[in-house]
Amino acid sequence: MAIAGLGYDISESIVFRQKKAIDRFDERARKAAHVLSNLSACLAILILGLQTTSYLVLLALFVGIPVMHLTVMGIKVPGIEGWLKKVGRVGETPGEGPLYNALGILFALGMLRGNPMAAIAVILMFGLGDGFATYTGTTYGKHKLLWNRNKTMEGTLGFMAGAMCAVLIMPVSATVLGAILGAFIESLPLKLNDNITLPVILSLLFYLLL
Repeated sequence: MAIAGLGYDISESIVFRQKKAIDRFDERARKAAHVLSNLSACLAILILGLQTTSYLVLLALFVGIPVMHLTVMGIKVPGIEGWLKKVGRVGETPGEGPLYNALGILFALGMLRGNPMAAIAVILMFGLGDGFATYTGTTYGKHKLLWNRNKTMEGTLGFMAGAMCAVLIMPVSATVLGAILGAFIESLPLKLNDNITLPVILSLLFYLLL
């Protein structure tokens, strides 16, 4: 499912060239939900184990995908409409962010199933990195990146700082390299959803280096 989600993300970026999600004026609720969901996944791995956590993520996807379709069709699902207003973006499919985030977590769980701590590190890196990047970028961002005028140097450094928290879990050189690589990829003007591209790249990095 995670690989299929990545394939869909790539296909969508090719077919729908004009599609562009507009950032919310206030991204705090959206990023808080993103960070909390990733921290919850890490906690679940520690308490329940990697395999049980994988089943829970799959269950969330089996429930979430039909709900997304119902929402797109204009059918109101109790509690969902209000939640989407708080965390959704103009121009994206309702629930797109959480869907790709769940698929990214699932990819990390599958690729690094033999090393639960590495899976936790990857989930922390793209969860905290994204949250820190948004906070530092919107609060202190003044210096635009030369290769992406929509991102700032402060935001990129914020991603790196947030991702480096994973060193507490995996104090290895691969974590430092992953934080730097993740910050660079997140700064690129790609149309792909970084909720799935980042965990795929970071998971492959850990898989090859550990």
